[in-house]
Amino acid sequence: MKIERQHARRKPERMTGIRHVFDVAAYFLRGIWRLWREIAFRHIVLAFIPSLALLVGIGTSRGQFSVVLILFFRFDAVEALNTTMRPLRQSSGALLAGLRPRC
Repeated sequence: MKIERQHARRKPERMTGIRHVFDVAAYFLRGIWRLWREIAFRHIVLAFIPSLALLVGIGTSRGQFSVVLILFFRFDAVEALNTTMRPLRQSSGALLAGLRPRC
């Protein structure tokens, strides 16, 4: 069974220089905005802010502070991957449902 694409994707035009920098920045900000709409990401960020204040307040070492930063960025990366995969899982589920044999 051959699956046809509904919309052919065009190759975007090549950008260089300052236009490319602004385009990348806009793409990055759209991604951050999309992540902010996820409740799990907001919880991570909102828990991170007071934890930073607490760490500064109790005078942690740079090593301990670095561990907290690394954990924060890892949690964010996992949440970003989860946010990215959700639409793919939903669309593949619909695709697979159409290919299942009917009894």
